[in-house]
Amino acid sequence: MSVREKRVKRRLVPSRLSDLFAVLMVNQAPLVCEVQDVSETGLRLAVTDLAPKDLPEIGETLENFFLGTFFYHKRLTKVVIIHKQAMEKGNCTVLGMEAVDGETRATLWQLLQEVSAEDKPKSMVQKDPPDKGGSPEKVGVYPPDHRQ
Repeated sequence: MSVREKRVKRRLVPSRLSDLFAVLMVNQAPLVCEVQDVSETGLRLAVTDLAPKDLPEIGETLENFFLGTFFYHKRLTKVVIIHKQAMEKGNCTVLGMEAVDGETRATLWQLLQEVSAEDKPKSMVQKDPPDKGGSPEKVGVYPPDHRQ
């Protein structure tokens, strides 16, 4: 996966070999979709298993669906459909979605941070700053031998 930062919003674009997918509930049945990209505020999915008329319409809200891989997933609590386009190439429908609540935006942001961290050497990964009143050693910001 790569993170593109030239656009206005950072965007995660899965590679062709990526395992990233989404599972939506449509008409009370699970629907597995390919993730085309993810940003801090939304995502785009490619749906191949249903006709466009059977998919949610622009303006509809989807709640509690999953985004992830075979080994882990994240729950997105609430998104709204902002774009729907049938694509002849690939015989699919692309759904553009935007996060509605702060919890969903935070989950998308976390996903981008995790993928960005995987692309950097471990020595360059920035850890969270220490809590107020706590020492950096207790919080884990500095290695135990940082003063030597």
